[in-house]
Amino acid sequence: MNRASLLLRLFPLLLLTACGGGVEPEPTASIESAPTARALALKPAPVVVAYCPSGASWDAALGFCADANNAYGPFTQAMTTACINSGAGSACTATTAYNVGPATLFLPRWSRGLARSLRGNGACPAGAVVDNALDGKCVETVGSTRNVYSVYFNDVISRCVALGGGNACYSTRWGASFYWKASFAHRLQNNLLAAWKGSGLPTVSVAVSTADQGEVYATVGSYAGNTVDPRTAQYRWASFTKHWTAVLLLKMQEAGRIDIDRPLNQYLTVPGLAYQSNMTVRMLMNHSAGVGNYLDLSPSFLNSTNSWRFYSDNDIVGYINEVGPSIYPGNAYSYSNGGYYILGMLIQKVLGVPIERAYRDWLIVPMNLNYSVLDVSSSPTNRLPGLVESSRAYAYSTTSVRADGALAASPGDAVKFLRAVHKNGFLTASSLADLRGPSVRNSNYGLGTIRFTDNATGVRYFGHTGTLLNYKNLAYYVPAYDAAVALTMNDYPSGSELDRIENAVFASVQQQYR
Repeated sequence: MNRASLLLRLFPLLLLTACGGGVEPEPTASIESAPTARALALKPAPVVVAYCPSGASWDAALGFCADANNAYGPFTQAMTTACINSGAGSACTATTAYNVGPATLFLPRWSRGLARSLRGNGACPAGAVVDNALDGKCVETVGSTRNVYSVYFNDVISRCVALGGGNACYSTRWGASFYWKASFAHRLQNNLLAAWKGSGLPTVSVAVSTADQGEVYATVGSYAGNTVDPRTAQYRWASFTKHWTAVLLLKMQEAGRIDIDRPLNQYLTVPGLAYQSNMTVRMLMNHSAGVGNYLDLSPSFLNSTNSWRFYSDNDIVGYINEVGPSIYPGNAYSYSNGGYYILGMLIQKVLGVPIERAYRDWLIVPMNLNYSVLDVSSSPTNRLPGLVESSRAYAYSTTSVRADGALAASPGDAVKFLRAVHKNGFLTASSLADLRGPSVRNSNYGLGTIRFTDNATGVRYFGHTGTLLNYKNLAYYVPAYDAAVALTMNDYPSGSELDRIENAVFASVQQQYR
């Protein structure tokens, strides 16, 4: 069973109703033409680039740069040893400075005939073998040193330069470990592209935060005629907002502003809400408080939605009370958008500021997230300028889902948030353990956090899914790989398409860092 199928079995309400994933209200007003989000001009597909000395070009049959008379290294160690043994003397190891692309490299130069006679007749030069684990490149192992002999895609070369590889990036021999590192973004992009093809999804954007090379990005499709830039272009993140809200509440607890094990009514009185003296803040955070899930179950809410309606707290509380409690607090796990809306009201009451200001002051500014906002003000006539719009981006106002689903952020900001929280000490160790730890009524859910498990390896990772207004996303941190991943799209995929895309991204990260 794949991860998405497992989630559906463990969290049926989460995947079908989290932020309106199953019975989300249909739009009742037309949407204006979409503006251009922060994007990049459509980029050509990566191409293989062979940087060779002036007058030479890549000779695929030989496996080296060559001109009419000479071949240029670096050559394999096996070839160099054979050259020395042949009596060719110092010519086997002597190097000369050549201009190679923008770099100056010191390379050996042999006659074409000598190079041809020493390379052998295999797919790779003598001493090297095809290594499928390294993208089918020719690899020579000498003791503990492994080298790749090849030409490389232009995006891999650019990544090599960005990672500090210097002039060596323009050589045809790279250290295997450095090649693996520099080519991760290329593999991630290729795997995402293969999984996305045929899906019909307008765009899919991915960011991965890594320990060894910072953020890595991949994107497919286009929006308003441009390639989406995952560093800056915003998507709606739906129930991933709950993860942020839980972090904010734990920061408030660290600051002495709340105690999540105290009853809700010690901080906030909610008119008409059943059992509010019996539910703790923690119960609201782990979905065991039983607050009515208005977003899918309130007829009045479902009949009220349109592009122009803004919702007040009193409106949403009325819808919550219309649905009524699903359980007595603490008796069971019962996923509830209503519970997280109430938590947003609690934050506002304790801090004395609107929930969007609390997000800004407690999360967005301290983490230096430049492309994130809790969106409680956009509309068809007041669009978010950086939003990659879905066909229903403004079908109803996100004032209806404030702390349970109103986050708009770039994938790049999403992974920065995850790394800050799960790795870089934004929360204390105790708070992080609370965030991730299993709740009493659902061992696969913590505080605003899904406790994912990869079936094949048993690797645990932490984050949240999201579904809202034709946005679908998944964001998580994998401690075993020290990697944060944010994956989002601006339309609903089929189940098999979602599985294929999510699995391609997870497998890319797993292959790179396990």
